[in-house]
Amino acid sequence: MANPMTEWVAIAAISPGQLRLVFRHAGMLSILSSISWAAGQLMFAPPRNPWLAFLVLALETFAFYAVSIVLLGLSLTALMPMYGANRDAGRAMVLAGFGATPLLVCGLLNFYPLLAIVTVMAVPLAGYQLHVGAQIVAGVRPGDAAEFVVASMVLATFASIAAGGVLASMGLL
Repeated sequence: MANPMTEWVAIAAISPGQLRLVFRHAGMLSILSSISWAAGQLMFAPPRNPWLAFLVLALETFAFYAVSIVLLGLSLTALMPMYGANRDAGRAMVLAGFGATPLLVCGLLNFYPLLAIVTVMAVPLAGYQLHVGAQIVAGVRPGDAAEFVVASMVLATFASIAAGGVLASMGLL
């Protein structure tokens, strides 16, 4: 997203029936980033059965990306009324899906683990994307947009930690 203001205006014009575009966009980037990550991990420590290990790693990474985007969308939905916006899960998922674009694009570079630092450097850009998008797509007041984005990210992080704890206690992680 080279010019977030104009691009978020176009994204905000997406009708609720076209929300599949968000899932196609975020889904394809997630798949490609997952493949890149899995390939990078296996390049340095090849297992006995590399194809099975690659498939498992790629699926785990894809699931992580998908759950992260959904948790962020749910967090945005939950906090919308507190920041002067109407609660709209569809708009929140649009915001989460397109807001994660910088991180997912940088994830394509994860075939070489040392390039993961680029993903870390993309976090402020993703935060800015979400800040601008929150105002345009969700209708959050401009003075509250930064707090809204940070609160949503913190809530999504805590939800992710709680979900991980539950899955670990069940022996699934």
